[in-house]
Amino acid sequence: MRTVQRLHAPQSGKTGVANSITFQPYAYDAHNIDHLLRHIPRLLTPKFLSPEWKRRPRRHRFSGLSLVAAEAFFFLIDHHSLQPKTALDPIGHAHFWIVDGEQIFDPTGGQYQDFNYAGGRYLHWMNSSADIQLRSLLLIQKFLRFDGKAHSEDKLSYDGKRPMVFW
Repeated sequence: MRTVQRLHAPQSGKTGVANSITFQPYAYDAHNIDHLLRHIPRLLTPKFLSPEWKRRPRRHRFSGLSLVAAEAFFFLIDHHSLQPKTALDPIGHAHFWIVDGEQIFDPTGGQYQDFNYAGGRYLHWMNSSADIQLRSLLLIQKFLRFDGKAHSEDKLSYDGKRPMVFW
């Protein structure tokens, strides 16, 4: 089992809160990789955009969603050798993907005709309990529901309370 969490800094006079989800990750094999790369993009909607990206004009339906999709892929698959990478796209926006040696896994790569993956730099998502974006946790939850796969809660755990799910 894997638990992935999002920790929120405490507000003045209050304790911090955490969102988490526990699930059985997908085995690292060709079938599951193909399954994740095929269906994660299908589940992406504008609701997964950051507030900053919601205000921007988008040139493709995946614009602004690469971080959320890459984080979800990274944490859904049972791995030891995957590493996240980032680089600026041709118009200067950050793009994120996952690599395993020379192999590239990019759930939102369909937005580019030719992307220079060689120019990317590595990121440091340390382990399966690393602090990730709440949007990525919600995408993981949506994917697990889509797949009918069991996970810790019917809704994301939020320090004993349930946050609103927005789809």
